[in-house]
Amino acid sequence: MKSERKRVELIVMRPIWCWFTVAMALALPGTSALASEQACGKSDPIYSTREIGSALLACWNRPAGAEEMGVTLRFALRRDGTVIALPRVTFRTPGGDRVIKEAFVSSALETVNKAVPLAIAPELGEIIAGKPLTVVFSDSIDVRISPGY
Repeated sequence: MKSERKRVELIVMRPIWCWFTVAMALALPGTSALASEQACGKSDPIYSTREIGSALLACWNRPAGAEEMGVTLRFALRRDGTVIALPRVTFRTPGGDRVIKEAFVSSALETVNKAVPLAIAPELGEIIAGKPLTVVFSDSIDVRISPGY
């Protein structure tokens, strides 16, 4: 009976702990400067997923004619800020010119290649290491920790 109770407590606590770690990643100190003020490959420690987005945005060159487009990439980082596997495209804005769309996707993939390795702070590295990140490239860059592949 006691082991069943422990198992139930673990099942209930695991989602709470996951949300807590995500909340801590977003609330850690260190506010990022505007992306226009940052240099690509800046070596200041990154303390949140918002700052990961700013670091990527500083390296991004949006292709001309791609104002209404968006692409979502999914990849994971190691604690040291290097990419574990090649980023995977999980969404593209439907319609539009095929050549511009391919240029937009290429620019997003190139951005990740230019920006890594990211200077991830040890506190954030513990939280995001090996976890898939969902990165949305559109008007800005939004980074989220995904529940899984």
